[in-house]
Amino acid sequence: MELKDQNGNPLAIGQNEFEILAKDKEGKEYLGTVNEDGSVYFGSFIIDEAGEYTYTFTMVKGKDPKVHYSDSIIVVTIAATDENDKIAAETVNITKDGITSDDAVFSVVKEVEGAPGNDDNNVTTGDRTWVGLWIVIAALAAASAGVLVYIGKKKHV
Repeated sequence: MELKDQNGNPLAIGQNEFEILAKDKEGKEYLGTVNEDGSVYFGSFIIDEAGEYTYTFTMVKGKDPKVHYSDSIIVVTIAATDENDKIAAETVNITKDGITSDDAVFSVVKEVEGAPGNDDNNVTTGDRTWVGLWIVIAALAAASAGVLVYIGKKKHV
């Protein structure tokens, strides 16, 4: 399991800024720590006999107001088989918010100092047009048209 930013890149976030909680069918909890590279370490899940094991993962939100923590719920189902007195386990199903998924990834958005749109007084609308430039171009076009009209009238007199 890993954490990614809104663009799908591994999350560059400080270690232990938040945690991932896993619960099995019986309600036993496993708290995962988040590493700096976005990977999550849970320790050991005990799978000691053949059967189906289901784990539900949620994010334990941290206190950083600049981080938009994920509300997603990821459910991972693991099938364990007994092969020659050895337990073999494989992931058979992953769902994220009720939709089948290929991987178990939480998306987290962290605001960066100085990035556009992070100033509460300066709302970014997506339009970055320089209005002043268009006013200058319009004035030059009007002046050019006026000069052409004047030159045209002078030649006909």
